[in-house]
Amino acid sequence: MWRRVDMIMSALLFFSLARSVLANVSYDYRAIKIDDKRRILLSGGIHYPRSTPEMWPDLIQKAKDSALDVIETYVFWNGHEPSPGKIENEYGPVEWEIKAPGRAYSHWAAQMAENTKAGVPWIMCKQDYDAPDNVIDTCNGFYCEGFVPKGKDKPKMWTEMWSGWYTQWGGPYVYRPAEDDAFAVARFFQNGGAFMNYYMFHGGTNFGNTAGRFVVTSYDYDSPIDEYGMPREPKYTHLTNLHKAIKKCETALVATDAKVTKLGDNQEAHEYSPSPQTCAAFLANYDPNFQVKVTYNGLPYDLPPWSISILPDCKTEVYNTAKVSVPGFQPKMTPVIHSFPWESYFDGVPTAENGAKFSEKGLHEQLSVTWDKSDYLCATLDANDLKNGDPTLTVMSAGHVLSVFINGEYQGNAYGSLDTPQLTFRQKVKMTAGVNKISLLSSTVGLANVGVHFERYEQGVLGPVTLEVVKEGKRDMSQWQWSYQVGLNGENTSLYTEAGSSAAKWGAVASKRPLTWYKTTFNAPEGNDPLALDMGSMGKGIMWINGQSIGRHWPANLAKGKCSQCHYAGQYSETKCLSDCDNPSQRWYHVPRSWLKPTGNLLVVFEEWGVSANVWYDYRAIKINDQRRILLSGGIHYPRSTPEMWPDLIQKARDAALDVIETYVFWNGHEPSPGKIENEYGPVEWEIGAPGKAYSHWAAQMAENTKAGVPWIMCKQDNDAPANVIDTCNGFYCEGFYPQGKDKPKMWTEMWSGWYTKWGGPYVYRPAQDVAFAVARFIQNGGAFMNYYMNAFGGLFQFHGGTNFGNTAGRFVVTSYDYDSAIDEYGIPREPKYTHLKNLHKAIKQCEPALVASDAKVTKLGDNQEAHVYWPNPQTCAAFLANYDPQWQVQVTYDGMPYDLPPWSISILPDCRTEVYNTAKVWAKSYHPKMTPVINSFSWESYFDGVPTADNGAKFTEKGLREQLGVTWDNSDYLCAILDAHDLKHGDPTLTVMSAGHVLSVFVNGQLQGHAYGSLETPQFTFSQKVKMTKGVNRISLLSSTVGLANVGVRFEKYNQGVLGPVTLDGVKEGKRDMSWWNWSYKTYFNAPEGNDPLALDMGSMGKGMMWINGQSIGRHWPANLGKGKCEQCHYAGMFTETKCLSDCDKPSQKWYHVPRSWLKPTGNLLVVFEEWGGSTNVSYDYRAIKINGQRRILLSGSIHYPRSTPEMWPDLIQKAKDSSLDVIESYVFWNGHEPSPGKIENEYGPVEWELGASGKPYAHWAAQMAENTHAGVPWIMCKQDYDVPDNVIDTCNAMYCEGFYPKGKDKPRMWTESWTGGAAAWGGRYIGRPAQDHAFAAARFIQNGGSFLNYYMFHGGTNFGNTAGRFVATSYDCDSPIDEYGMPREPKYTHLTNLHKAIKMCEPALVATDAKVTKLGDNQEVTVTYDGLSYDLPPLSISILPDCRTEVYNTAKVSAQSLDPKMTPVINSFSWESYFDGVPTGDHGANFTAKGLREQLSVTWDNSDYLWYITEYVSLSSFVTVILAADDLKNGDPTLTVMSAGHVLSVFVNGQLQGNAYGSTETQQLTFSQKVKMTAGVNRVSFLSATVGLANVGIHFENYNQGVLGPVTLEGVKEGKRDLSQSTWSYKIGMSGESLGLYTAAGSSAAKWGAVSEKQPLTWYKVKLGAVSEKQPLTWYKTTFNAPEGNDPLALDMGSMGKGIMWINGQSIGRHWPANLARGKCEQCPYAGMFTGTECLSNCDQPSQRWYHVPRSWLKPTGNLLVVFEEWGGDPKGISLVKRTV
Repeated sequence: MWRRVDMIMSALLFFSLARSVLANVSYDYRAIKIDDKRRILLSGGIHYPRSTPEMWPDLIQKAKDSALDVIETYVFWNGHEPSPGKIENEYGPVEWEIKAPGRAYSHWAAQMAENTKAGVPWIMCKQDYDAPDNVIDTCNGFYCEGFVPKGKDKPKMWTEMWSGWYTQWGGPYVYRPAEDDAFAVARFFQNGGAFMNYYMFHGGTNFGNTAGRFVVTSYDYDSPIDEYGMPREPKYTHLTNLHKAIKKCETALVATDAKVTKLGDNQEAHEYSPSPQTCAAFLANYDPNFQVKVTYNGLPYDLPPWSISILPDCKTEVYNTAKVSVPGFQPKMTPVIHSFPWESYFDGVPTAENGAKFSEKGLHEQLSVTWDKSDYLCATLDANDLKNGDPTLTVMSAGHVLSVFINGEYQGNAYGSLDTPQLTFRQKVKMTAGVNKISLLSSTVGLANVGVHFERYEQGVLGPVTLEVVKEGKRDMSQWQWSYQVGLNGENTSLYTEAGSSAAKWGAVASKRPLTWYKTTFNAPEGNDPLALDMGSMGKGIMWINGQSIGRHWPANLAKGKCSQCHYAGQYSETKCLSDCDNPSQRWYHVPRSWLKPTGNLLVVFEEWGVSANVWYDYRAIKINDQRRILLSGGIHYPRSTPEMWPDLIQKARDAALDVIETYVFWNGHEPSPGKIENEYGPVEWEIGAPGKAYSHWAAQMAENTKAGVPWIMCKQDNDAPANVIDTCNGFYCEGFYPQGKDKPKMWTEMWSGWYTKWGGPYVYRPAQDVAFAVARFIQNGGAFMNYYMNAFGGLFQFHGGTNFGNTAGRFVVTSYDYDSAIDEYGIPREPKYTHLKNLHKAIKQCEPALVASDAKVTKLGDNQEAHVYWPNPQTCAAFLANYDPQWQVQVTYDGMPYDLPPWSISILPDCRTEVYNTAKVWAKSYHPKMTPVINSFSWESYFDGVPTADNGAKFTEKGLREQLGVTWDNSDYLCAILDAHDLKHGDPTLTVMSAGHVLSVFVNGQLQGHAYGSLETPQFTFSQKVKMTKGVNRISLLSSTVGLANVGVRFEKYNQGVLGPVTLDGVKEGKRDMSWWNWSYKTYFNAPEGNDPLALDMGSMGKGMMWINGQSIGRHWPANLGKGKCEQCHYAGMFTETKCLSDCDKPSQKWYHVPRSWLKPTGNLLVVFEEWGGSTNVSYDYRAIKINGQRRILLSGSIHYPRSTPEMWPDLIQKAKDSSLDVIESYVFWNGHEPSPGKIENEYGPVEWELGASGKPYAHWAAQMAENTHAGVPWIMCKQDYDVPDNVIDTCNAMYCEGFYPKGKDKPRMWTESWTGGAAAWGGRYIGRPAQDHAFAAARFIQNGGSFLNYYMFHGGTNFGNTAGRFVATSYDCDSPIDEYGMPREPKYTHLTNLHKAIKMCEPALVATDAKVTKLGDNQEVTVTYDGLSYDLPPLSISILPDCRTEVYNTAKVSAQSLDPKMTPVINSFSWESYFDGVPTGDHGANFTAKGLREQLSVTWDNSDYLWYITEYVSLSSFVTVILAADDLKNGDPTLTVMSAGHVLSVFVNGQLQGNAYGSTETQQLTFSQKVKMTAGVNRVSFLSATVGLANVGIHFENYNQGVLGPVTLEGVKEGKRDLSQSTWSYKIGMSGESLGLYTAAGSSAAKWGAVSEKQPLTWYKVKLGAVSEKQPLTWYKTTFNAPEGNDPLALDMGSMGKGIMWINGQSIGRHWPANLARGKCEQCPYAGMFTGTECLSNCDQPSQRWYHVPRSWLKPTGNLLVVFEEWGGDPKGISLVKRTV
């Protein structure tokens, strides 16, 4: 191996397996023995100087994890000895060359090692010819299975298993397939191997100048652990599995020799079977081409080519070297600092008088002068007396690199290679008359470290050095007086250190200048990922971080060689498997994190060359430094993105394997006046004839005269191409294009892979498959350069389109410049297009060596199929197999192998055998960007600009109409022409205005009369309609606006715009007055949203105008101009045009407008919007659908009731509804939240009206008319109005199913306003879930039957916070909705319905345009489409949707979404509680009033109480009576108390002691309490606590429904038998004491006295520890405080241990809890098929009706949250926990 002379191994170091005690190490012929036990030892090379100490533990751990036993490392003498030692690694080849002296040395070395008495065996590697007896000779190589040591008692050891190979400067990356590594190791052990060491297991980095001669800084070696310490997959894991398999065989391997059996011509078995119980076998197939099946011990085994199977029990295959079970991972190099703020320092060119250290006659060998203290030595002299012309300088050097300067100017360089380090520089140089100073800077790139006497190898300029064309013809200057400078000035002043850097005077950056130092500082990036410098833009030099040398860089030295796909099978050598040809031999340079400080890290780079390239061409390709290149390019126009976006955009282009960035230089941004050079001039030239031709030749010559040193091109120069430029193609396809000139390459400068969007047009997209097909077809037909780029009417497709900020868009082109580009407007990759094209680029790059080296041979493979084969030599071949048929997939045979070609596709075979890419096979995943609101609404202020009049705002007056641009000079889009008209003849006159474009708004007397506008195809238009005028003077104002300037066409600068007339007014005397300007503005301030996601303004609610952020113009908006056209599914195959693939028809041509983050300040950003039209929407209907702006729409809606979630949840809920393809959000307006008293408009009034009869009908009609009188401008509806429908409203359906519903009125659409997703949970009731399949079936059935509006009740149910729940309705209002109570999608329902919505939307154009034709398909099957002979499988009770009447895209019963079950995970398992006993009131203590008889509860409380057991505002009533009993009243035992109540819950206390409870249900609210109670002789106080659980909200006069204890109340078993207490005098107390005290608030809680408990008694305050509150005492308040858990997961209280009551967080009521009320009934599995009624599909039986209670995160503070629970019945608070809800 090549290594530096000062990196020499003195001995192999064994690190015994995690042992810290001494061991006896010996050996025999079979193995190394540790403590006399034979061992199979696996080792890995990890050289400690090639990684940092901080990396060592992890590297060693990864080696251990890979089942290695030993770490091998070099002991580097230059790190440990003051002078070079004499022990040489791999000395055998040297010994063979020098014969006897060498043999004597090896024996001396062996004896010296032996004399150390180290107590371990010593080895000598590669000692092939002579091995001293006292050492073990070992093998180094790619394969060592045939190696046998010299000595019968020595084990077979492989000390360097070359897992890969080093990379040399100018060489490609060398890799070795994991399968071959494994094969070589397994073959070694099957042949009796005992020890194997990977060279390298981790290669690391050659920091500083430690690399060997022409070896790169990276010493990665394709090792299992890469240079950065990361496992290289699949190699690392594949070898780990091999090691484990070998370890399973160890017992057999060390105990016996192998029995070898032939299994075939190239197959054999090696069996180790020392005993009947121990056996291991290796089954080998040495054939590199064919898989075989062999039989061993009667069992069959499949052996891939070149592989070995390992059977640790001679039976079971646990491993095969060619069967790789782990995926490969490609590391990504992701920028974390895109650019640095550099300063520079010029080192200077040494001369004899300036900088030389000494002078001497003749040339000196370099190392004898520098002693390797520096890579650099500069030799200088003076030359004069030139004879004529620039002389030719010839310099011969022993190596390695030479840079030549004359008079301080750089002339060029020359360099050698590893194979030939010597070099010759020979070229003409620039000299002047007189003295010329010649400076020769020679640099080394590492020292030789192998070969006989390699320490004597010469380096540097040794001559001759000659100068030709001087007086004497040729002058040999070799023996002249030369002056020398060792090292660079910057090295000598330590510029790379903090001190040296601070002392120097740095200046601005000078790019591409040789001998320049650059410095910057930076902060360490966050995280632990390995770091590297991307030096791809540099030439050659050295890098330092904080004074430590990273090493040499040399990216300008590109890898030469043949890189092609490499099959693992067959003999491996270092030239077999190569990659990264034509790229820098090393681009990335490891920066150890341990070298960095948190801030202020100093990075210094010395650049020796500066970067420059020679660019030219021939007929086959562009040539860079004389090397042909296939160049792939992407257009990124810098003004259409912000400077802050450029680095990321360029990086994404690099990642996509592009070579070139194309950009426009915009004259309006760089020139004071328009220039004259035109893009795509060819069509213009053709139209204007001879003058055009002369111009194109003048332009070509002007470009040539710039001496830029690069070829010039002219695109679309189809008819005339000047000889000195390359004519190129622009178009959708360019495979048939050929340039005009045999020496010119075939270039495609504008690959139109999409199209611009125009105002009033749909979005144009081009399928990724067709783009790839067009590019591949161009390349297969000899294309050499391709640029993603499009130009039409100012619309350019690029690799990144960007944004037409300000007024820069072309005529009628939208503000967005997205163009369906591979990187979208916001800088995000558009998938699958980006990755599909990236994979195409990589495939093309694999073919590059063949493409640039020969022409194609074209072979027909069928009628529409052919092969293009590039085969310049036997080793290099690439083929393109094309199928041009747009309809049919075909199988073709090429070179004897079959290939499947989809329609309209090309397969790429970089080796003429293996298909690595097909243009139609898209493996990348599709991603649809989401536009998520981050600021839902702004706090706006407005300013009315006013309509200009002749006497207010006019700038000038002139007779006649003026062309608009001649007045505005494009300083504004707007020009207002004004005149006065009077003397009307009759009625409202008709105003007719003809305009050259683009948009016109007409005002009369300041009132808008209407708009008119043109289009891209026809910018001219006419406004003609009646206008409102009055007698007298009428002011007419015509506001004309432009939407972009023309930028294509002959003399497009002269195209007219604006009102040019005629303008006529029928019925008045005419007069014309021309005037200017008016405006309308809105403004607001906002703070920048957090994060880095791209931002946009959603302008969908606006009309037309402009937008600014902090004074910078975002551009025009015009959402009111909807995309017109036919949008339908588009198949990729077949010729593409800009009208083929359209989307977003009938939607705004642009809704979202890019807001660059770099334009924003953290706070106080100014957003100003000018609205020209005013944003408005017209909503109407006909029998078929709701119509929006005259367009029928199928509208899908979801109920989200805002009080049932928090404001902080609303944006996400709405976004999830949008993501589910809903169009509408339905919400209740809750009168109790918005009106001071109950209103009179009732939801679902129809059933009430039917019961009321005649009196109900007038109310319905009154309500309809009241709504109509609001003039809201939208249709009004009445749901469930089954019996009587006012004409002016639409009656709608609410139900589980509505397919059979029809509204009453032929002109009304079918609307389903409540599609019930499930059922509300009731106290004591089971959870009602509705299967997703049934819900989808019901919705699809409604739509198929002509439905046009569907609303889910609920789409998100939410929570009945406080006391807002209905009668006996639980606090949770989840309703089994698609978005659950906590705001999380309920799967699979959410996604299954989302897919349904998307399918319905695909059908919308057909659904709204016609009625259905119904065809019977069977007894229970019907569809609304014709099936055209195709068969479809329909599951039970299901509907399939076919948007094209052919392809099933959805079936209601086929659920593809995954079911996800939320988990409730405790985050606070228990709380530290305090308690407070509310007490049982008595008649003389706490009563509010006293009255005779029993009172109805609501008439007393008015629902105003915040009792906890009533949840926040719900009220409980305590009623009291005193009962006096004589002793003989109790002679028959305890009496029976009977209490009858109208509901809902009753708790009975006697003498302060709870006697029992009773409660009703949702079906029967009334209840009866009847049981024996504990009483005593004398006075007994009876207390009834009556509690409501919600108010009735449905039914006739439900507001009159009774609640509470209404009697009778009787006592049986007393002296008189039965005593009726109903008409006794009762005392009443409204609410609980704790409510009155506000115990649930921070203030009330703090004011209460929480004390210790001595005994249970009413009206006692107490404070207890958890142990003391476990007795489940009723009427008790509990409080605690807690900190908010981390994260964003939804939270809930687990109240399963409690009884009944109310909960508060920080004073806000969560609602009632009642876990003690268990769900009653039968729960069983529920099939989706069959009619759903809400009484099936029940769950949660015998469990609390509600156990978990939602705690909104927005209610929480970071710390100190107050949780208060009122427990009415008694519960155990120790069981309360706070949980998070996760999926």
